[in-house]
Amino acid sequence: MTGTLAVWKYTFSTRPAWLRPVADQVGTWLLGREIRARIAAWARACTDPEVLAAARDDRAEREGSTARGSSAGPPGGSPEQGSGGSPLG
Repeated sequence: MTGTLAVWKYTFSTRPAWLRPVADQVGTWLLGREIRARIAAWARACTDPEVLAAARDDRAEREGSTARGSSAGPPGGSPEQGSGGSPLG
């Protein structure tokens, strides 16, 4: 099997303790809804032709930089690129 495995781990705790019986149920529901929305956004981005083309271009650029012996820079791109416009929100 080929591909990428993406893993997210979420935890939370409710305070004060006396509020846990109700707040944990509400929090679990809200967190579950948020997680499902993020996974759906990730899946959409993984099939978006524009995102895939950008990923291919980035990979080719990094492989080309590595082949020439220069640094490809930090993961996630340069500070100038920022994170705006991400399909994941």
